Amino acid sequence: MILCLSLLACLERTTGEPEPLDPRFTAGATESGGQVVTHDPEAGPTSPFGADAEDGITVRGSLTSPVEEVISLDILTIDPTSEAGVSMVGRVLFPDGGTFELQVPKEQGELTLQFFVDQGRPGPDDGDPFVARAILVESEDLDLGELALVVGGRALAPVPGARSHVWPSHPGPWTRVQGMVIAEGDTPVAVDIRKPDPNSQTGDAFVGKEQLSAPGPFTLMVPQGLGELTLQFFQDAGGDGPSADDPFAEQSIDIQDQARLTLEVTLRAQAPAPAE
Repeated sequence: MILCLSLLACLERTTGEPEPLDPRFTAGATESGGQVVTHDPEAGPTSPFGADAEDGITVRGSLTSPVEEVISLDILTIDPTSEAGVSMVGRVLFPDGGTFELQVPKEQGELTLQFFVDQGRPGPDDGDPFVARAILVESEDLDLGELALVVGGRALAPVPGARSHVWPSHPGPWTRVQGMVIAEGDTPVAVDIRKPDPNSQTGDAFVGKEQLSAPGPFTLMVPQGLGELTLQFFQDAGGDGPSADDPFAEQSIDIQDQARLTLEVTLRAQAPAPAE
């Protein structure tokens, strides 16, 4: 069965007037993919990834919902060729809720898992019980613990997709810089991108800024072949750029023709303030 959540064809009804579906949760899900499978706890881990997941990792957890109805899981993956920056891998149906196991190919990178009870239309809306998690799939199994679906949960969910605001017109190819930001607080994380510049007094120049909604899994899309870059991650408490009081970390990367680069970044306070 092919799942179609095309923005051009589907409408969301919220106030009596038809409105376009929220692109944070549905754009990029096209007729080119989206296999629907039903979870069978007796048959082992379920997967809409097909044969690619046979030697993959297992994502497990448990689901609770305020209503006793089928729970749907939409799996979204980063897709820089899509207008929304994401594509739908597929949908898994959980008729009985409870515990689940999902098989995912190793080194898949960042995925967004959206669990919801569909009470009105073929896709999540603000009135549906909902919970979402952004995960980073590498080579080890993941246990998500207990996930509680709540009405209104979509407004609190991580926004899927990774689009480049620094290079919006770059057609590709891209290097996917992905990984995990670790920090004590859950406030947004700014990422300043800098490159060497021998004509600058500081030896480098500001290229642009990306914004992460919170610590956790992240994906940045960077044009291939840029060479050496410096990424400055920080939680900007004063709104004035990175300072000594901000949780901060700096990473140097070299972008050549690699498809993916993985980082783990830990933000710590009392970092020296980088020069502008």
